[in-house]
Amino acid sequence: NAGALREGVAIRDGDRRQQRASDWLAEHYDGGRALVDGAVNISPRTRIRLRDRIYDWSWQLGPAALADPEKEVDWVIVDTNVRTGAVWLAITSRPGFTERFDRAFEDDGLEIWQRR
Repeated sequence: NAGALREGVAIRDGDRRQQRASDWLAEHYDGGRALVDGAVNISPRTRIRLRDRIYDWSWQLGPAALADPEKEVDWVIVDTNVRTGAVWLAITSRPGFTERFDRAFEDDGLEIWQRR
């Protein structure tokens, strides 16, 4: 898949936080849908299938996941340094988000949340 190849090259050559997040996911991801911030590239080695990666622009699933991540996804990957991002805005505007998700990884603003 060309998208996965581009994403892998961006990880290899890019942001060290994203590399560490990808390494962490490769070890801890145990399935399910992931809402992924558009500012974040995750490596194919995470084992998150492309069909399970939900972005704000993903047809039907994106808007549903942003409106109710507690119901629609199992993981949220967000760069909190990008305070205008759709994923950051969605999770910070929902008081119930932290009741259903635990922050499982954090590296200088790059966070991975896992649903309980």
